Amino acid sequence: MGIVAGRAGHTVRLWSRNAQVVEGINVRRVNGVYLAAHEIEGDVRATGELSVALQDARIVILASPSHAIRQLLMRMTRQLPAEVVLVSASKGIEVETGQRISEVVEEVLGK
Repeated sequence: MGIVAGRAGHTVRLWSRNAQVVEGINVRRVNGVYLAAHEIEGDVRATGELSVALQDARIVILASPSHAIRQLLMRMTRQLPAEVVLVSASKGIEVETGQRISEVVEEVLGK
């Protein structure tokens, strides 16, 4: 999704906790860990700092595994811009609760 948005001329900030992914995107313009066959074009940058990725964001795409969504949302809560639009691109449900991702988002962040 970041590649598509970058090609379309959008500013994209990706967050990863994997330093190898961050370096690959920023230096070699490829995500060698998860998507090695695709060059990353446009204004796409990666960071290991969640606050940097979220700074001035207008749209945030949640694309982490469903089992990690709740913890990620809890880390993001204080850093999300007030009028941000959240888009869920995560599949599945939260195993522990059986909740859909949208339900987890509402529970953690409110309406």
